[in-house]
Parts: sequence; C-alpha cells; structure tokens
Amino acid sequence: MASRHAHLVGSIPGENPEAAMRLAMTTLGPRLRSLPDGETGERRNWIISTIESLRGHPDLELAKEGDWSDYDKTPQFKVKRGHRLLGASLDFGQVSAVEASRPAFEEVRSKRSRGPGLPRRNAW
Repeated sequence: MASRHAHLVGSIPGENPEAAMRLAMTTLGPRLRSLPDGETGERRNWIISTIESLRGHPDLELAKEGDWSDYDKTPQFKVKRGHRLLGASLDFGQVSAVEASRPAFEEVRSKRSRGPGLPRRNAW
C-alpha cells in the first residue's frame, strides 16, 4: 500500500500556535506535508475578525450593520465616495500572524520527526 500524507489547512485546536502545531506533529508526524499555525486566538473565527477589521479602513464605510447571528446579518461595507480601494491597502493580518508564529514553527519542527514534505526552509 502506498504511503499517505497529510496536508493541513486552517484551524487546529490549541491554546496558541505552538500548542496547535505540537498537536499536529504528535498526531501526524512524518505524514505531514505542511504545518499551519492553527489559526488560534482571534483568528479562530478568522472571517469574523477579518471583516470586523474593515471597520477601521480609511477607504471603507459601513453600508449595513450586522450582528453575526445569521449569514444574512453580517456587516457589509462599501468604498467611501471619492475614495479608491486598492489591494495594497488591505491588511488582513496573515503576514504578521505568520511572522509571529514562525519561531514556534521552527521550535516544533526541530523537536519532532518530520516527513520529507516538511522541509527545513520555505515550509510556509
């Protein structure tokens, strides 16, 4: 039988990124092809925190309030009159989250067996 591998994407239960990554490595170890940081903390409900972060964007304004109680009751935004929304002006926190989790990733990877698909460099 061929060896099977695991490619994790997204949330992993854990108190913090290191705990989530340790859980993944303990459970799947050499089968891992990738190792996400678990989207812990505020990022656990990533879509909510991402959309809520738009409230402070200088080029957007709230078009419709929402309380997240239903898919039809989510905040909606529009570009402010006279403004232009550019992709370069959007920061959803992913890069800073990766930068913050990188030391934990290096620590967890160095202490556990890792499969051939989880390289020492460029594993993110």
